[in-house]
Amino acid sequence: MTHVRNGFENCSTQGVALVCHGQQMFAAECRSPFENGCGSLALVYAGGDRVVIAPNGALRPEMAKDGSGIWFLEPDARADLWNVYDPSNGITQQRDAFTVAMMRERGAVPLWPGGAQ
Repeated sequence: MTHVRNGFENCSTQGVALVCHGQQMFAAECRSPFENGCGSLALVYAGGDRVVIAPNGALRPEMAKDGSGIWFLEPDARADLWNVYDPSNGITQQRDAFTVAMMRERGAVPLWPGGAQ
């Protein structure tokens, strides 16, 4: 679990890191990467906090270019529902594929090594 964090305005991605007002807020950490995902997915905040958002794995994880959300599929869950994590408040909600497609259209960064190909 995590807590509400301040300073998530005027943000953009730099690789798998999120930078707001010129300061790095966090970097995504894909552990045990494989062809289309990660064995686990965590965010490492600038202050040292490490928040695991997908302990059982993340398929096709991506982050919005403005840092407003991180979405991924769970390996053993329904393929039509995505987990969408809000890094500013620490809340994960499930969204349908259409909603994720609309978020992706606004710009997204893959968070697993094979996603950048």
